[in-house]
Amino acid sequence: MSRILLLATVSFLLAPAVLAQPDPPPNKRRAEVLKRFDKNKNGRLDSKERKAAMAWLKENRDKLPPVENRGPGGGPPPPDMFDNPGGRPPGGRSGRTAPGGGGRGRNVQDRVTRVADQFDANKDGLLERAERDKARAHLAERGSGRGRGGRGGRGGRGGRGGRGGGRGEDERAVVEPHQVTKGSVKRYPQKGLYDGGVLRTFFIDFEEGDWATELGAFYRTDVEVPAKVTVDGKAYKDVGIAFRGNSSYFGVSGKKKSWNLRFDATHADQNIYGYRTLNLLNGHSDPSFLHALMFTQISREYMPAHYCNLVKLVVNGESWGIYVNIQQYNKDFLRDFYGTRRGVRWKVPAGAGSALNYTEDLEAYKRSFDMKTNSGGDEAWKALQELSRVLAKTGDEAALRKVLDIDEALWFIALDNILMDGDGYVSRASDYNIYRDTKGRFHFLPHDSNESFKTGSGGPGSRSYPRDERLSPLFGGDMNDRPLVKALLAIPHVRARYLAHVKTIVDEWMDWDKAMGPAFQAYHDLIADEVKRDDKCLYGYAAFKSSLEGRSSGRSQSVRSFVESRREYLVNHETLSGPWPEIKSVVVEEGGAEVVVKVSGEVEVDQVLLHVANGRNVPYDAVALKKTSGGNWRGELPAVKKGRQYWYVEARTKETGRAVFHPRKAESAPNIRKAKK
Repeated sequence: MSRILLLATVSFLLAPAVLAQPDPPPNKRRAEVLKRFDKNKNGRLDSKERKAAMAWLKENRDKLPPVENRGPGGGPPPPDMFDNPGGRPPGGRSGRTAPGGGGRGRNVQDRVTRVADQFDANKDGLLERAERDKARAHLAERGSGRGRGGRGGRGGRGGRGGRGGGRGEDERAVVEPHQVTKGSVKRYPQKGLYDGGVLRTFFIDFEEGDWATELGAFYRTDVEVPAKVTVDGKAYKDVGIAFRGNSSYFGVSGKKKSWNLRFDATHADQNIYGYRTLNLLNGHSDPSFLHALMFTQISREYMPAHYCNLVKLVVNGESWGIYVNIQQYNKDFLRDFYGTRRGVRWKVPAGAGSALNYTEDLEAYKRSFDMKTNSGGDEAWKALQELSRVLAKTGDEAALRKVLDIDEALWFIALDNILMDGDGYVSRASDYNIYRDTKGRFHFLPHDSNESFKTGSGGPGSRSYPRDERLSPLFGGDMNDRPLVKALLAIPHVRARYLAHVKTIVDEWMDWDKAMGPAFQAYHDLIADEVKRDDKCLYGYAAFKSSLEGRSSGRSQSVRSFVESRREYLVNHETLSGPWPEIKSVVVEEGGAEVVVKVSGEVEVDQVLLHVANGRNVPYDAVALKKTSGGNWRGELPAVKKGRQYWYVEARTKETGRAVFHPRKAESAPNIRKAKK
C-alpha cells in the first residue's frame, strides 16, 4: 500500500502544469521537491529526476510540509491545481477543441490538454494524420503526453497485449491472439443496445496500424482518433476514439485499455441505437467483469442508474476480448431516466474528496466538481453551494425537501453501503454523479462501481472505511466529511425510511442461492467461452472462473463469499434485526378514493401516512390516516385532475423507530392513478 501511495503522490505533485487556469496558492511540498531534484530548472522532473525524488520522498515525506487542504470535501487539493490528470471531455470533437468548454465546467476541473485547435492548419475542425503527427511531436516535446503507449502500450506491435501477455500469473497456458471477421459473428439488430441477454461484437477499424500509440499519445487531450465502427452489420464512419479511465489505464501495464467511442464526433446526427457515446471498460480490478454491471442492475430496481451489459471488441480484425459496456452520463441518460435532456450535470472525479462540505468560497466547488453542462453557469454553482449549506444545517427537513430528492438519495446511500463500493460517496466521497433537474432538485447517482462486491477496497479519503464486511448501515451518519449521510440520518423518520430501504435491498438481493447467484451466473455463462480464449484478459481465465464462488483472498475474493458474509453481518446488525411492523394490505375501495390500510406484526404501529405526488420528480405530500376499528387505518386520495397521480403508504412505530412501506420500494415504484377522461 505504501508503494502505491508514494507513486501516486509523486505523480500528483510533480506533473507539469499545462492548462491556462488561475494560479493556485504556493504548494510548499511541491516547491521543496522541485528545488532539490529539478536539475535543469525546467519546472518539471524527467525520469531520472523522478526516480531520485521518489526515493527521497519515501524516506522524508513525514518531514515535509503537509499538502494544503483546499477542497470543500475535506480531502487533499484537487490534483489539477498542479497538473493535468483529468479525462477527455465528452463534448470534444474528433480532432478538434471541444466547443464551449466541451461540456465541462470552465474552471480548473477542465483537465484536458488542449492542442487540437493549434494544429488544425486548414481549420476544417478535424485533424488529419499529418496534423496529428505534429500534435504528437508537440506533446512529446512538452512532456504532456501522459499515455504510456509506446509500441502499442508495452504490449507488442499494434497495441496487442503480447502473446499471452494478458493472462495473469495464475495460468501458464499461452492463449494465442485470434482474428475475427465481420461475417462470423451473430447480429442482434432487433435488440436494444444494452440488452443483457446478448453478446454483441463491436468492430473498430483504424486506417493506421499504430493506432494504440496514437491513442496513448492523445490520452487526456482534446484529440480523438477517427475510426470506422461496425456493429450488427452496420458501419459508422468517423467515430471519435479515445482511451479513458484512470486506474483502469495506468494500472494495466499497457495491456487492455478502457475505451470511449463518440459516434457524433464528426457527424452530429450519427448515433448507435439512439446513443451517441459509449464507454467500454476493461474489467480493471474485477476478474469477473460483472461488478459494475450487477451494481447498476440492482440499483435500477430502486433508482436511476446506468444501463450496462457485456460486449466483445475486435480491433483491426483482432479480438480484444470482453468489455463492460456502460452508459455514458450525458443527456441520453437524462432522457432515459428523467424524461428530459435538460438540467445540470456534475461528475465528481475519483479521489477528489468532494463530499459537499459547505464553504463560502464558491470557487472551491469549481475546483472539486466537474460540471458537464455548457449552460450551467454561476447560477448552477450557487445552487450546488446552497445544497451543501442546507446539508450542513443538520435536521432541516423542510429545506432539504426543496433542493433534494430525499428518497432517491437514501436508495443511493443504501446501495453504496450494502454493496460496498470502495470508490464511491460512502467510502471516499468521490467518483459519483450529481444532477440538478429542471425543477431545481438535486439527485445523487452512482458512477461505474467496479470496486463494489468486495472488501478491502478504498483509497484516499477512506481511512475509516472498514476493510472487511463489517460496514455499519449507519456509516457516515456521524462524519462531518459525509454531509449527505449525516444530514439525512439525523432526522429520525428519514433514518427509519433509510433502514427500511436497506432491509428491502438485503431481503430482495443479498441471498446468493435465490437472487444474487443466479443473476451473476447467467452473465458469467454468457461470456465464459470468450474469456477462455482471450489472450488479453487482465487476470486470466482461472481468476475469472473462480471469481464467483472460488477462493477469497485479496483481489480474488469471490462474489459469493462477499454476499454471504455481508448478508450475515447485516441481518444480525442491531438496526435491522428483531421485529418489524408489517402492512398486510392496502385496499382502494369502490370509487377509487378511500384507502384502507391493515397493519400487523409484533410491534404496534403508531402512525400511518399516505404519500401523494401529482407528477414525477416532484416532492410528495404526506397525509395522516385515521385509525378505525379492527386495526384498520383510513383516508382519502385527492382527486386526480389531470395526468397521473403517484402514491404509497408508510407505517411508523415509535417503539423501535422503524418504518415500512407499501409498495415496498416507496417512491421508486409507487402506485399510479390516472385522471378520468
